[in-house]
Amino acid sequence: MPLPYVTEERLPSGAVRYRFRRGAVKVTLKGEPGSSEFLAHYSALRDGVPAVKSKAVTGSVEWLVGLYLADLERRVGNNLASPLTLKGHRHHLAKLIAEYGAKDANMPQSAIVKFHDKLHATPGAGDNMLKAVSALYKWAIRRDHVKCGNPARDVQRIRKKTDGFEPWAADDFTRYLDHHKPGTMARRALILAMATTARRGDLCRLGRQN
Repeated sequence: MPLPYVTEERLPSGAVRYRFRRGAVKVTLKGEPGSSEFLAHYSALRDGVPAVKSKAVTGSVEWLVGLYLADLERRVGNNLASPLTLKGHRHHLAKLIAEYGAKDANMPQSAIVKFHDKLHATPGAGDNMLKAVSALYKWAIRRDHVKCGNPARDVQRIRKKTDGFEPWAADDFTRYLDHHKPGTMARRALILAMATTARRGDLCRLGRQN
């Protein structure tokens, strides 16, 4: 099945290369089609995050993240994990690599605490980073890739206090429907939510069979 945004180009020498083209991004993909290197590079370009280098030093944080993401990508391909999980973990672990990529993968908890502290201005991103790091080390510990404990364990999350969501009044629904005309996905989603009270995760499953 062809990958979106990927085209095959035959060079004058007879060799074939594969190019990722989306908007202003035009990049030759690394590795052979179907290989872990090829898929990792493609996924990174598609998601707009830095690719994990293939020549990371064995035992480093970058090396560990590369192993984990390759395994997670295989699980996504076998429908054993969510593509959204892969996308999120790749995004957050790329930040971990930028901070500690060359360091020993046996990280002390203090390193994660310091990194988390830098993200206090964006508490959601900080806490999601902790989740990604925790998942990385749970995976690594079970496979004896590291000898340390999970450095993200027991690191206090950032709990930002809010007043919650303001409930809509009838006028809010009217303005929304006036803006989103009949036939739009936004209007359909609201009407389904109001008429069925289904959970957000179930709305996308509703169809003629219901």
